[in-house]
Amino acid sequence: MRNERAIFARRLREELKRQNFDSRPVALVKSLAREGDVSVAQQTISHWLHAKHLPRPEAMHGLSRMLGMDAYSLMREAAAAGVREPRALWPDHVTGPDRLTFEAFLALPIKDQKVVRELIASLASSAIARKRRED
Repeated sequence: MRNERAIFARRLREELKRQNFDSRPVALVKSLAREGDVSVAQQTISHWLHAKHLPRPEAMHGLSRMLGMDAYSLMREAAAAGVREPRALWPDHVTGPDRLTFEAFLALPIKDQKVVRELIASLASSAIARKRRED
């Protein structure tokens, strides 16, 4: 059992870092509530990160939703050399918070999506113009 907790804690920390999630328990409480639809205490998350406890099934499900991966992947060692994991749905450069932002955007009504697209286009145009002035 101790080995399972250690593997989970290491994999969770690795995945949080890979996806650029803030791994402080206070930040994870908010992310889990928002993206995983799970409410847990900071101390509980600290226990997960330090291999003292494994998450309960509902928390594990919320973590897997938040991270965009199956719970089994958090519970096992990395694949052996030469064995390929399935291709990720998102490219490596798209971090966890960015992925969650895109998914939130896609959940918006079409009218609101249009407003967000216009805002992004405006910000991008301003950034390009500013860069040209600086060069």
